[in-house]
Amino acid sequence: MSPFSTSFTICSWMKRLHDASHPIVLHYWPWELVIGDNGYWNYANGYLDLSGRFPEAKQWFHHCLSWVVGETKLQKTQTALEESETKHQGTKSVLTESETQHQGTKTELSELESELQEAWTALEESETKHQETKSVLTESETQHQGTKTELSESETELQQKENKLIKTEQELQEITKTLNDTLSELTEMKENKADCRELKMKLQETDAKLNSTQQELQENTKTQNGNLLEEARSLETVSRWDVLFTPPYLNKLFTRQLYNQLTNCSWDMMEEFIGVNVTVGLVEHFRQNHAEHETCDEE
Repeated sequence: MSPFSTSFTICSWMKRLHDASHPIVLHYWPWELVIGDNGYWNYANGYLDLSGRFPEAKQWFHHCLSWVVGETKLQKTQTALEESETKHQGTKSVLTESETQHQGTKTELSELESELQEAWTALEESETKHQETKSVLTESETQHQGTKTELSESETELQQKENKLIKTEQELQEITKTLNDTLSELTEMKENKADCRELKMKLQETDAKLNSTQQELQENTKTQNGNLLEEARSLETVSRWDVLFTPPYLNKLFTRQLYNQLTNCSWDMMEEFIGVNVTVGLVEHFRQNHAEHETCDEE
């Protein structure tokens, strides 16, 4: 099988997952074209070890490998052409053109290597910037996490303060209600106090009138009792009922104590009148209807 070209270049983006082995990304056979992902396998008509120059595992990178037909193979072709130079004059011209193309390919390869070196340098710079950006992002994430924690604590404190405010507002409403009720009661008490003062004044006036009336009544009763007693004696109609004309009894409420004081005569019938007011009419009734055989004996 003859080669399809004197030279070609294969490029690929790759990312190896680990360093435990030497994975192969591309293997072309015959003439052994091999590309690995860690620099150990690089073969194109000749072995090239690039170990340690590839990026670390789990990082994307770009890699190119060029294959050029070697000079040994080219010399063999030239020898074969010299032996059959008479028969193959045109082949020498083709070989010269092939050599020229080979030199151009070598130049292109050198330029490609320069571009690869520049790309590698740019990749390293990009990786450095990436690491710096990653550090900044990590620091920013740490600050964000701290800010998030502080915000969560602030929200918790705000919720606690809001709950306390709601509780305080409820207590304030209860206090306001109690205060309003107390104010209403106080207003009512003031009104009642005013009414009590007015009632007290009326009671004092009534009491004064009652005292005056009672005093007049006592004076009138005393005068009347004296007149009645004198009249009864003048008419020689003295009766045991005359004792009821005296101040302790007349116009007074007949009590059990007054009843017990009547011990000299038979007063049994008076027990039925306990609680009755002793008036002149009542005494006259006794004098007129119960005087027979009931005259008191002289002591």
